[in-house]
Amino acid sequence: MYASDFQDMRSFLVLLSILPFLWACDGDLFPEAEPLLVVEGWIDAGGAPQVLLTTTVPLSDEYQSVDSLGQYVVRWARVTVSDGENEVVLTGKVDKEMFPPYVYTTSRLHGEAGRTYRLTVDYKNFHATATTTIPQPVSPEGFRVERVPDCDTLFAVKALLRDAPGEENFYKVFTRTGRQQGMWLSSMLGVFSDELLARPVAEVPVYKSDLDGAEDFTPYFTRDDTVLVKFAAIDRESYLFWNSYENAASFSENLFLTQGKNLRGNVDGALGYWAGYGATVHRLRIRDHLPAISADESATRGDDFPTRRRDFPTRHDDSRGRQFFLPTSHYEQKIDEKKGETCTE
Repeated sequence: MYASDFQDMRSFLVLLSILPFLWACDGDLFPEAEPLLVVEGWIDAGGAPQVLLTTTVPLSDEYQSVDSLGQYVVRWARVTVSDGENEVVLTGKVDKEMFPPYVYTTSRLHGEAGRTYRLTVDYKNFHATATTTIPQPVSPEGFRVERVPDCDTLFAVKALLRDAPGEENFYKVFTRTGRQQGMWLSSMLGVFSDELLARPVAEVPVYKSDLDGAEDFTPYFTRDDTVLVKFAAIDRESYLFWNSYENAASFSENLFLTQGKNLRGNVDGALGYWAGYGATVHRLRIRDHLPAISADESATRGDDFPTRRRDFPTRHDDSRGRQFFLPTSHYEQKIDEKKGETCTE
C-alpha cells in the first residue's frame, strides 16, 4: 500500500473512529456499543453517484492492522438513488482507487444541477436515507500563484471567484496533484460560505490536502507541481458537514479544544454525509503561472479574502450543541508550522 493510501484511509477513519464513546484517563473503555452504519456519498453535476459504506470500528486497546479493517466494509447492501422521477439501484464493485476499495455506483443516472437526489441504504437492520441538491456549477475566473513570503521554493495558489450577490452560497474545494490518483482529497481549510467573500471578486486560498501522504507536509505547492482543483458549489447541509470535518481535523491537534461528538451529518439512520456538488475541475501547472504577482505587490495591495483561518471568525459547537466563537490562532500556527518544516532557502 502506498503512503497516499494510508492518508486516504485517514479521511475514511475520521467517520469510523468518532463514536459515542468516552475514553477514561486510565485507558478503560465503557461497554462496547452496537455498530453504526457509516455512509460517505456524493453526486456531481454530470457525474454518477458514488457511495462508500462501512460500519463503525469499535475502540480498542488491541492493535488492528490495516488489512483487518476490511471486515467493516459493507459489500451486500441495497443502495438506491432517486431523482424524484426515476429510482436506480446502485451496483457494488471493487475500485482500488477508492478507500475503502469498494464503491456503489451506476451508469444509468447522472447528476443534474438544480435537482434533488434521495439516497436510500438498506443493510441488515440498518435503514438510512438522505437527500441533497446539486447547486449550479461554479467556476473561478482564474488563478493567481504567489511566492510564499520568506520562502523561495513554495508557492501559494488563490482562485479568483465572483460570487452571485443576493444569494446564500457555500463552496467546497478539493485538490489533487499530478502524483495522486483516485479519490479527490479535501483541501485544507477548503470549505466556506459567501458571507466571507469580498466583492466583486474574492481571492480564495487553495491549499493542498493534509491527507496527501507527504511525510513533510506543506499546504503550499512547489514549482514543479501540476495541481488539479475541484471547485464545487454545495448546499447548506453539505457545508455543515464539511465545516464540522474541518473543525475536527484542525482541533484534534489541540488537547484543550477536542471534539465531544460525532461529525454533523445529513443521513438519517447512519453517520456520514450525502452531498451534491456543482463542480468544475481545473488543471494548473505552477510554473506556467509564475510570476502572476510578486509578494511585494501582494503586500501592497492587500488580500480581498483571508489567507488564513485566523482572519475570520470560527464558530464551534460544544458537546451540548451550543455555538460560540473560538480564538483561531491555532489555524495560523498550523499553516506556519507546516511551511517552516518544508521550506528551504
